[in-house]
Amino acid sequence: MNEEHTRTLLDAAPLLYRRYGKGKPDNPFSCWGFLCGDGWFDLLMRLSARMEAELQTALASGRRKQDLPQVSEIKEKFGLLRFYVNRQPVHWGDWIEEVKRESEKTCELCGRPGRLHLGIGVKTLCEACAKHDGWQPAETRRPDAVSTNLSGEAYNVFVNTRPLLLLNPRSPAVEIAVPPEYLPAVECMVDRMVAALKQLVEAGQSVDELPIFRRIWLDHGYLNIEIEPDSFLNLPQETQDEFDAALADASGV
Repeated sequence: MNEEHTRTLLDAAPLLYRRYGKGKPDNPFSCWGFLCGDGWFDLLMRLSARMEAELQTALASGRRKQDLPQVSEIKEKFGLLRFYVNRQPVHWGDWIEEVKRESEKTCELCGRPGRLHLGIGVKTLCEACAKHDGWQPAETRRPDAVSTNLSGEAYNVFVNTRPLLLLNPRSPAVEIAVPPEYLPAVECMVDRMVAALKQLVEAGQSVDELPIFRRIWLDHGYLNIEIEPDSFLNLPQETQDEFDAALADASGV
């Protein structure tokens, strides 16, 4: 995002974006800022204003600044806007999901109406921006509302054989919401992640510090995962990179 839009967002939501420019390794936003195109500026402004209003009210009521939620990462992923917040209130999740859905219909580069396109990855673009850079419209995606049809026994086997990733005692049972034909890709992805976590444990990391994994599901036809943001960002960068690569390979991106 360009400097003018970046400064406008920072000025509009100083509490929400207070880590910007701090360069903290556990907070990608503090190092890299807004990792998306200018076409999503209006979406971010609307979301930022809603969140900042609540933060300012909380601060005025006596909450300590250091205890307030703050952005940990903002980026484009699989053509959609991703917005992560530390200590996120539950209802903010609905706001974030709303903006993510809007980003699927908004050109990331210019802000005009757009759709998902394929090129070197996936992007949401208008026809003019897509044509200029050689992107092709994505095919109609498979509906997201699917299940694995795994029996209870099959689910238990899948989870119990991968305890470092899928049996974290700090999280509820992991939801697996993908059709059966996606399971081989899911198994490869999960096994790569488990192997990365085994290396950490063998190097001395406590099992209690491993990421809190919540679900595996289809997001607009691509495999996606939900991990509690703080627990993921506490991982070493090379482990984060391996998780991202495993997900990208499983999604065919």
